[in-house]
Amino acid sequence: MPGGNYLEGNTYATRFEWSNTVGPVEDRPGHYNSAWGYWSTDGMGLDEYLQMAEEVGAAPILAVYAGYTLNGTSDTGATLARDMADAVNELHYVLGPDHHRVGAQRAANGHPAPYNVSYVEIGNEDFFSSTYATRYPLFYKRDPRRLPVAEAHRDQQQHWWQPVRRT
Repeated sequence: MPGGNYLEGNTYATRFEWSNTVGPVEDRPGHYNSAWGYWSTDGMGLDEYLQMAEEVGAAPILAVYAGYTLNGTSDTGATLARDMADAVNELHYVLGPDHHRVGAQRAANGHPAPYNVSYVEIGNEDFFSSTYATRYPLFYKRDPRRLPVAEAHRDQQQHWWQPVRRT
C-alpha cells in the first residue's frame, strides 16, 4: 500500500505520505495525486487498506517511499535521510508493538495488534531510476535493531522485494 505511481507522485510534494492517511478521516489533509491527476481524500488510508486485507484474508504488500518521483528526481542528503526515517516509522506503525511510540499511535487508531504484513517493497519500480542501486542499500541495510523485524533479506528473483518476519 500503495503501489504504482500513486506512491511516488510526479513530484516530492505529491508523493504518498503514509502518516497523513491514518487517524480520523475528517482530520486527514488529503493530497493531489499528480500521477493520475485527481485529488485524493486519503479516506482509504494505510489502516483501511491493511484492515481490508485482514478481513478478506489477503496478504498485503507494504510499499514504502524510497526517494524517487516520476519526474525522474531522486532524493539525496537530508531529504533522503528523512525518507528513510519516515519508512522506519511506517514499519514501526505497521509491525511494531503497541508500546513503541508509533505502534501506540496505531493502537490509538483502533488496531492494537501489529498488522500481518509479510512483504515490504522498497520504493515502487524504482529500477527506472539510475540512483536506485545507491538508494536501495541505504533502506535495506538499516540497523536491524531499529526495525520491528527479525529478518530482512533480498528475494533471489526480484531485487526490490524484501521479505519481513516479525519477532
